[in-house]
Amino acid sequence: MSQRPRPNVPIFVPPNQPWKAAPQEKSLGGKKVLLCAPSNAAIDEIAQRIKDGYTGSQRKTNTINVVRVGAEQAMNMSVRDISLDYLVDQKLNVNSKPLNDIGNEIKVTRVEIEAIKQTRKLRIEELTGTHDNGARTMALESEVRQLNSKRQALITKLDRMKDQQKSDSRTLDTLRRNTRRQILTQADIVCSTLSGSGHELLSDIEFEMVIIDEAAQSIELSSLIPLKYGCNRCVMVGDPQQLPPTVLSQEVSLFASITRPAFQANLSRLPALLTISPSSFDYKKVAKTLSIC
Repeated sequence: MSQRPRPNVPIFVPPNQPWKAAPQEKSLGGKKVLLCAPSNAAIDEIAQRIKDGYTGSQRKTNTINVVRVGAEQAMNMSVRDISLDYLVDQKLNVNSKPLNDIGNEIKVTRVEIEAIKQTRKLRIEELTGTHDNGARTMALESEVRQLNSKRQALITKLDRMKDQQKSDSRTLDTLRRNTRRQILTQADIVCSTLSGSGHELLSDIEFEMVIIDEAAQSIELSSLIPLKYGCNRCVMVGDPQQLPPTVLSQEVSLFASITRPAFQANLSRLPALLTISPSSFDYKKVAKTLSIC
């Protein structure tokens, strides 16, 4: 998908509101855009174009700071380097090796405790069956006491390591949570699926604008999720005459509901000769066209 030709997509900028690439380090008050789409494939395609610095078909040198929010396993490989989890790992420059090490030590200690428990059981059974050998009885009693002492020491060690593991895990979780918030605060554009836009990670972020791509293919309830952030503007991009949401109901697209009273398609991306057929059959001759032949 990333290798296919990139079409000429016009970018419309409101008057007196030029779009500029913001610096990488931003304050809490920086204006941000939440960019959503119904599917992972759709939002990954947009996120990759933004990451590569494309505005329409033109590649710019000043790239925009974009972050892709969601599960890494559901993302395209081309955008995993801008995923939130990947950026957190790179910023912290740490891994879970210390937690893995202490986890392995806990497993080894548990195995040792179980081995001592089995040995102690065997010695007690042997002690119970020994009656006429005083020397052997004394030796077994001494060994059982040593096993009890060693077992208790290992249990104390195990409890200490478990407490340390919990403490380290809480510390790492707090550090990762703060780093996620910092990365999202510095982002210009946050990309997410419509369902993923409701994640608690975004609850503290203020978005100036919400953009929903392929809005005609998303059900109405999904389109409402990113609007909970109280944005000043919402831009919905789609075509209600094309593929609708893949559900049984015919009245499910918020985009279609909004555009139905005064719908006018814009086919200005196509040469005039190519717009005759879709304008006549799909858009009832109300589509806007622009001659660029």
